[in-house]
Amino acid sequence: YIITVPTPYIKKTKQIDANYVVSAVKQVLEVCENGTILVIESTISPGTIDKFVRPIIEERGFVIGQDIHLVHAPERIIPGKMVYELENNSRTIGADSREVGEEVKSWNKSFSKNDIVVTDIKTD
Repeated sequence: YIITVPTPYIKKTKQIDANYVVSAVKQVLEVCENGTILVIESTISPGTIDKFVRPIIEERGFVIGQDIHLVHAPERIIPGKMVYELENNSRTIGADSREVGEEVKSWNKSFSKNDIVVTDIKTD
């Protein structure tokens, strides 16, 4: 599953609104099976995975890295240039395991011409 939803910036609080990401994760958890790879491509601030996403997954009884594999691969796309940017931008993929990160990297390599770096999800 790939989640790519808006993450609006709230000027008043100077934070990103993670509600769309949280809602999408909850919906995916309703239908996913053990072994699912959940890729969050939405641009979220550091700590959002730990603060919002991990607790939701764990509350549902899933073990991250076993039942569900969690990946953060933030998109960097300028509206109107999506195809060009998907093909040409470098990417960083943070994954809960090297093996899963490499699998997601191979998916991205099918359309991306530039560098893709795999790292631990805590350091992406």
